Amino acid sequence: MANPEVKETNPRGNGRGTIIIPRRISDHPKASQAMFVQIIGNIKAKLIFEMAQSILPELLRRIEPEFEAKIVRTKSQIGSGALPLDQLDSFALCIESADKSDKALREIARRFRTLQVPIIGRITGGRLLFDLRTLELPSSFLDPIAELKTV
Repeated sequence: MANPEVKETNPRGNGRGTIIIPRRISDHPKASQAMFVQIIGNIKAKLIFEMAQSILPELLRRIEPEFEAKIVRTKSQIGSGALPLDQLDSFALCIESADKSDKALREIARRFRTLQVPIIGRITGGRLLFDLRTLELPSSFLDPIAELKTV
């Protein structure tokens, strides 16, 4: 019988490369920062890009025409404290205000943070970025944004 504490994932469906991810890493009895870093480090950038592609249409439907969204390359920074810092290739959903307004960008970031399940991004260079490296399923992003009123 399968362990209810873990979810086995095999993104390629080819019987190889199965990753076992605790349902909530922080709840796992043997959880550690090193374990978390190892798990997220094994997620391939191609899979992150495919997840971003599946999320983008619904995101656009929720934020257009006042905002634009696209997929951009980024780096995920991992490790801190006793672990050395490292960067991994990743992809992010990028939101920009159509009128390039910083005020509008801060407001939409606030709206994402105040969802029932908050979605936290980072604002940099006039863009709001949501790095998808730690997202297990597209529904982890899509379900919360269903609350967003279309702009």
